[in-house]
This record gives sequence, structure tokens and C-alpha cells, in this order.
Amino acid sequence: MNLVTDLERLKKQAKGKVRGAVVAGSFYPAPRDSLRRQVTELLQRATVEPMRGIRALVSPHAGYVYSGAVAAGAYAAIGENIFRRVVVIAPSHRVPFDGVSTYIGEAYETPLGLIEIDLEALAGLATEYSSLKSVSGAHSSEHSLEVQLPFIQIALPETKLVPLVMGSQDEETVRELGAALAKSLGGDDTLVVASSDLSHYHEDPVARVLDGVVTDHVRMLEPEKLLRAVDCGQAAACGAGPMAVAMFYAREVGAEVSRIISYATSGDVTGDRQQVVGYLSAVFALPTVESEGQDLDSDERRQLLRLAREALESHYAGQKPPVVGRPSAKLKQRRGAFVTLTREGHLRGCIGYVEPIVPLWQAVREMAVAAATGDPRFSPVTPDELGDLRIEISALSPLVKCDDPTGITVGSHGLVVRHGGRSGLLLPQVPQEQGWDREEFLAHTCRKAGLPPDAWKRDAELFIFTAQVFCE
Repeated sequence: MNLVTDLERLKKQAKGKVRGAVVAGSFYPAPRDSLRRQVTELLQRATVEPMRGIRALVSPHAGYVYSGAVAAGAYAAIGENIFRRVVVIAPSHRVPFDGVSTYIGEAYETPLGLIEIDLEALAGLATEYSSLKSVSGAHSSEHSLEVQLPFIQIALPETKLVPLVMGSQDEETVRELGAALAKSLGGDDTLVVASSDLSHYHEDPVARVLDGVVTDHVRMLEPEKLLRAVDCGQAAACGAGPMAVAMFYAREVGAEVSRIISYATSGDVTGDRQQVVGYLSAVFALPTVESEGQDLDSDERRQLLRLAREALESHYAGQKPPVVGRPSAKLKQRRGAFVTLTREGHLRGCIGYVEPIVPLWQAVREMAVAAATGDPRFSPVTPDELGDLRIEISALSPLVKCDDPTGITVGSHGLVVRHGGRSGLLLPQVPQEQGWDREEFLAHTCRKAGLPPDAWKRDAELFIFTAQVFCE
């Protein structure tokens, strides 16, 4: 049945009803103390720099032993942000139905206690989204929403819950729900959580290719392209709809920053690479004062990606390199930049300027060709490969000397290690993709420089930078 919009009637329908924990003891620990300890430790181990202005996030929903560390990264990024309510949007795995269902009750329960349902928010949402309904059984055994709640109860203990399960994940439903959430609940007191795992039961290399498509569209805040990629089989995600709703919502309320927090597969935990499940966490936030001066807007990002593609095509056709007719002020800034080329999910070349030597547009044009022809780790790209190449650009901030390694944040900082004429660099996305912690990140960057892995503990100089990463 469709939800009533009258708050008093809604309260009467909800009175005395509590949706109890049904996957405690399987997806996460059932004993209260064990659950609190596990979630707290996962959050503490997440080496993530908190972000301001967060409006939505993506979190996986497998058992905590498999995806808990990835999920913790997104919740750790919340930091000091305070929210009155959390809207959790999850896919239906067990009960088929059309549309979107909420649970009419006073609370959801986990071993950590009750999390109150925000009935006032539900009534307001139902006013804007008249298709919102309560489907018998849609919430009773669904794990994808429940597994988010212990993280919410620890990270945001005073918040209320708006529980939504999606039976339909088509673009029309997604757009309407995202717009209704923004209109009825949009503001700095609402956090939207999209619950989703990625590809299921492929070999690890195949999973990473499929999941890379999802990650790219999430990074670029492209919900339309995400849904189409899943529809045509280029990617897979059981919660593509919830992720797209979160992105539509985030864009509606002014979020422009998308940050991939963590990615892993179940094989990273079990060691079994034959049939894995992919996990992703990400956050969507308002632009900060610091980022507004340097971050490229969507038109500038598209312009640079097109320039890199044209530079490759011109090079292999023996033509003059392309130019940017009227570059914006940010494209004319002297900035370091790296261009990364991949083919079928495998690295094919990566070269860049570390220092701000030339204007950004020129750096991208030159490094696109250099990545294809001059990376000594690979044979040069052949003309036949051009159509299969995927281009990723990392626009770098200036290097800053780092005297305290504990100030290095995995997921935010790229790293340069220098000593005795040797130098090694790793981009911010590398430790995320590899699942490294801070010390592993430092050790691998030392190895990249041809230094012992512990050189960072001795005389090596450390420099950090950030990067805006975007791809085709």
C-alpha cells in the first residue's frame, strides 16, 4: 500500500512495531560487546581523512569479515559532520516488488539497540514521492539495509533512520526518488547512504574490470552512465539503483566532490581469486573553499580527456598535436599531471609531470603520448590498441614537504620519496586500489624509487600532494 502523508496516521500505524535484527550472528556479531568492538576497531583502522560537507556515501553490505573494512572507510570519512537523520537506500534481494518500500514502525533494532525511524521525514518524503509504499515482507529478511545500521549507530549515535528498499531500479524510479529526497529532506542535517556490493562470482581480474566501470562513474558523479553500464552488462552492482539515487540526490543538493574511499574484492580477504565479490566505498560532498580554486569543473575535465584522446590519435596519424583554443584560467595554470592508460583493466602506461612545468592542458597533451610510447615498463602502444584504451588523468597539487609520516592520509595523498638522487612517486589512487595501509604505501613508494622499503624511516625526504582524478 502507498504511504499515508498524514503524520498522526503514520504514527498510529507504526506504534509498537520494531523490525528486529535478523542477520546478527551471520553478517556481523550477535553479542552486543563483540559487535561494538568490531565496528569501533574497523573505524579506528580506517586511515581516511574526514571530509567536510558530506551529503551522501556508498557502502557495501556483505558480511563484515569480507567488506567491513571497506564500509568503515566511508563512515570514518564522516568525521565531525553531524546529521539528524540517515536515509539508507538498499536493494531488495529476497522479495520482488515494483517501486520503493519503507518500513512503517517505530524503530529498527540491532544488538547495539534501537535506531528510531524518522516518521516525520517519511511523511514529508511521501508528499513529494507519492509512489512510496510499504510492501509486506520487503524489510523483514533484507540484509542490505540492516548491515549498515551498526556503523551508523557507532558513527552517528544520535541520528534517526529513514529506511528504503528498492524493488525497482530503473532510471525513472531512481531520478524521481533522488529528486524527492532532495526536495523534502535535502540539507546539511540529512545523510543518504547507498548500500551496494559490486560484481558477483567472477574471477578476480574480470571482477576488477567490471568494478572499474562502476568506480569510474561514481568518481565522475555520473548516475545515468552507471545505470546504462549495468543495464548493458559492462558493469555489475546489486545496488546500482541506490548508488544512482545517492548521486542524483548529491548533485541536487550541491555536492560536486566525489571521493573513492576504498575498493577490494572478497579475494583480498580469503585469498580465493576464482569467484569473488567486489566492494566499494565512496563519499559525495560539497566543494570546499580550498578545492574551488583548483578543482576542475565537468566541462574542463571533459575537455582534457578529449584533448588526451585527440593527442594520441594525432600522434599515430602523423599529424600535428591538437591545441586548446581558449583554455580556461585553470587549464592555463602550471600544474603537474599524470596520464594513465589501461586496456581491459590492465595498466598499459603511466607517465607524468610531477612539477608544475607547463600549463595543465599542455602537460596532459604531452603525457598522453608519453604514456603510450615512453613508459619503459611496457612496449609502445600500437595503433590497433587505441580504440581499447581507457584514459585516466590525475591533475596534481603542488608538492608539500612532509616531516611527519603520520600526516600521510591514504586515499587523499599521493607520495614522493627522494634520497641520494633517486625518486619514486605513487598517485593517491594506487594504495586505495591495492588495499595498502600507510606503512605499506610508504614502503612501496620507496621501492618505486629503488630504495629499501624502510628508507622512509631514515634519511629519505617525503613529499605529499593531492590529485583530482578523472577518466573516460
